[in-house]
Amino acid sequence: MDRNVVYNKNVNMVERVIGKEIVLLPVHAQNHEAVYSLNEAGAFVWNLLDGRRDIQTIVSSILDEFEIESKKRVNVCQDVIELLDDLQSVGLIFSE
Repeated sequence: MDRNVVYNKNVNMVERVIGKEIVLLPVHAQNHEAVYSLNEAGAFVWNLLDGRRDIQTIVSSILDEFEIESKKRVNVCQDVIELLDDLQSVGLIFSE
């Protein structure tokens, strides 16, 4: 995946913050039972999706924000890419 790709949120989404997590409900979902929950790290990424930040910038922000063991830091980029792929596959985000 190109690390220079930027993503934006689907605006047809109801978003609720519960503690450090975010719950997402698509407004025009064909499946009206579709509800998505993002944990603290996922919510942090979600809040950075503004159509301006690329993947590398998001990864750098995560590394600055969270205390991650040095041996696990190499996995952060792959984890972000997997999350973005998942969000895009269900229509919650789109690439610019």
